[in-house]
Amino acid sequence: MDEPIEADPATEVCPNFMQPVFQTARTSMIENQNLPDIQTHEDAAQELANAWSEDNAERCEAYAAQQDALERERLDLELQARDAQRQESQQPPRNHTPPPQPPRQPEPEDQPAPTQRKRVAPPIVRRDRMISSTLPSRPSQFAINKVQNYEYVDLWYFTPDGYAEAARQAKATDDEGFTLAGGESGERLGLKAMTTASASKNAILDEALPWNVFTDTRQEYLDFLASVEWPERLYADMAAFFARIETHRIRKTDAGKRALLEYQARARRDWHDSIKRNGETFDLAAINEELLKIIADEQQARDVRAQAREIQAQAREVELLHAELKASRTQDSSSQARGKRKRGNRSRSPPRYRNTSRSKSPPSRYSKAKSGAPGNANDAPQARIYAPCAVCLGRGTHDVAKCNAKILWDKTTPARCRRDGEGRIINPQGQILCFNFQRKAGCPSRSHDDRHECTGCGKRDHGAARCPLAEKP
Repeated sequence: MDEPIEADPATEVCPNFMQPVFQTARTSMIENQNLPDIQTHEDAAQELANAWSEDNAERCEAYAAQQDALERERLDLELQARDAQRQESQQPPRNHTPPPQPPRQPEPEDQPAPTQRKRVAPPIVRRDRMISSTLPSRPSQFAINKVQNYEYVDLWYFTPDGYAEAARQAKATDDEGFTLAGGESGERLGLKAMTTASASKNAILDEALPWNVFTDTRQEYLDFLASVEWPERLYADMAAFFARIETHRIRKTDAGKRALLEYQARARRDWHDSIKRNGETFDLAAINEELLKIIADEQQARDVRAQAREIQAQAREVELLHAELKASRTQDSSSQARGKRKRGNRSRSPPRYRNTSRSKSPPSRYSKAKSGAPGNANDAPQARIYAPCAVCLGRGTHDVAKCNAKILWDKTTPARCRRDGEGRIINPQGQILCFNFQRKAGCPSRSHDDRHECTGCGKRDHGAARCPLAEKP
């Protein structure tokens, strides 16, 4: 039996085989007649690095298999302990004796037996037990029905936000009561709760969950599966599936985490759908690496298209800003020129074309100003209110597409986000943010909710255009 691997080989770093400590090994490889391709020390170092990489990849696979085996063993032990505890709780206490029942009086045959309501058996109180230190949270009735029917449900329903909304729905159900239902097509009338079990409009798709929320929530989901007594085999497969997702080798990058989140959502959804269609399903714990690569490529293509749209939007905004600046300068130059001509006409002889007829020509804007007549307010140039810059949150005229200020417009508050070498806006964690989300209209797309974050304060319910830290118009 192979020795267990203590640490994750994926965290190991390939050594530098050009160091002097490896000189003896490199020299022996160069002098070896069976290795004709190795002629220099660089060739030998590269060969050693390739061998180390192959060995590390094999050890990573062995470590993943070892972790899966440990996880399955732990789950089996938990299931055995849970079954033993449930059997023990179902057994009556040893000293418990049922109370004596009075003798039943015979009823006359000619008198019908009165209709009696079925009474619920009184519960057994165990004096040797107390309430648990951790009370279980209850998801919404919608999520409960999905789990009990082996249907797919988003993990959001098992987050603190999902539990809080479930509590509000339960309170609303108790307050609103019941209403009549049925009565169509010969159906019998009945009572139905006014607040029905339906999907929440605030639910977040599994693909859009942050990685840390996913890792915290999946255990809540597994605990609920155990509480409703899912079949042991299905429970073990679901637990092993989550364990392999969390320990996959591509989880160390943001792109890898996004691909794993979308893969687990798609795989779980198809797994539940196959149960509903055929009554049987596939091995969920077996990760399809080809499908995972397809999902990662699709996400990368979507990111490229989103970045292209952001760059185009920034370019259009810069062009509009330049056009407005040019128009403003042209208007100022024209106003100055007309003012000079007017001052010059005052000091010269009367104008060449003097209106001698009785019909008055339409007065110009300057004659209005001279006579004191009120002019049209639309004639005066209106100052444009610019949208806040996504980096400095200022409304001043500057190149917003290249702004990389270190402080905000108020000259005191440090800027939260910056631009990378390609001009994209990134947050302090290095994640690329959506530029369209920073605009007043927001971003209509839901395919990258993890990139919807205000560049000014970091909140997710508004962008830079609505940030309270932005310069007021």
